[in-house]
Amino acid sequence: MSAWRGALSAVVAFVVAAIVTSPLSLGAASAAPTRGRVETGLTIDSPVLGHPFTYALYLPERRTAADRLPVLYLLHGRGDTEMAWLNQGQIAETLDRLIAAGTLPSVAVVMPMAADSWYVDDARGTRGFGSFATAFLTDFMPAIERRHTLASCRNSRAIGGLSMGGYGAALYAVTRPDLFASAISLSGSLFSDQPAEIEARLPFYNRVLAGIHGEPFDPERFRSWTVFSRLERAPPGIATLGVWLAAGEGDFPGILNGTVRLHQELRRRKIDSHLRITEGDHTWTLWSRAIEPALTWLGPRLDPSCAKD
Repeated sequence: MSAWRGALSAVVAFVVAAIVTSPLSLGAASAAPTRGRVETGLTIDSPVLGHPFTYALYLPERRTAADRLPVLYLLHGRGDTEMAWLNQGQIAETLDRLIAAGTLPSVAVVMPMAADSWYVDDARGTRGFGSFATAFLTDFMPAIERRHTLASCRNSRAIGGLSMGGYGAALYAVTRPDLFASAISLSGSLFSDQPAEIEARLPFYNRVLAGIHGEPFDPERFRSWTVFSRLERAPPGIATLGVWLAAGEGDFPGILNGTVRLHQELRRRKIDSHLRITEGDHTWTLWSRAIEPALTWLGPRLDPSCAKD
């Protein structure tokens, strides 16, 4: 009997010890990080556009007023709004999880409303979307970083997006590598700069670009805004750019081909490029899944010491 009681006591002691040290214990649960804060319907003035930018914002929970957080500008696709990454992409939940796990540092994520601007300077001026690219880089980003105490240094600043936004992210990163150290393009609309291909796709471009590159459509202007054309004349700082590219194996051929070609062009120039071709097509099912490995790659590239300069 005494032996049985001794064995029972040992089992009880083991269970108690397991409860005390388990990450599911009350003490560990109370120490778990709380959710980040999401703000929507925000606006900031743009003298270049002549009207405010609208944007949504994710801020991690634990920060002090003096913290200068790294920042990711996250761009939406054609036909969407600044709310798309939050509503369809569940980006806040993904950020909460990765930051809590230590995979991603505490980072602010800024999601601007771009309508169907294609993130370029519209040939129609104020009759269209105005000089959106110029406004984004010279009005929006500096004002955002001042207002929300965000990093204003290259190594703590990244840009990413999907589809039209994946194009915008690659375009800005290749054009201004002095501003961005990292870029993420998911199913980016990385259209060809080859004249024959542009000519063959004129009906498509007239429909989806709707005057942005002139009325009538100006093929040479369009070519000058392709990522491949910008890559040809990229400044020396591009050598230290890091790029994450992903697309679904069932995506539109132009997007799949453009993504693979950009990876090859970057690697040929010895620029750090990572390519993922995954199961899926041009849908949120792919993008909400594909953003997680992209952010996991991005995490170590966001330099906290730079953010505190």
